[in-house]
Amino acid sequence: MAHAQPLPILLTALGIIIVAGTTSFAQQTVTPFPQPQLLPQTSTYTTCTLGCDMQAMGCQSQCVPIGPFATSSAATSQCPLSCATQQLVCKQNCR
Repeated sequence: MAHAQPLPILLTALGIIIVAGTTSFAQQTVTPFPQPQLLPQTSTYTTCTLGCDMQAMGCQSQCVPIGPFATSSAATSQCPLSCATQQLVCKQNCR
């Protein structure tokens, strides 16, 4: 008789799980995000702007004094500003 008591408790627990599992929830419709429209990897605009960036990097490298006898006149704020201006004008002409 010691084993007769756990069986009703087990059946009651299973009944609760089965009843709880039959509850239906309202269906929700999920709309997917639209796919992004990517530019071609080798567009003429990209090639042009990369060329402008390369020119600007060369210009910026000339603004930094190198060596023990380098003067600081090349490192003035006008040199990097001039390089940035040239880069901007170059990129504006990329169309």
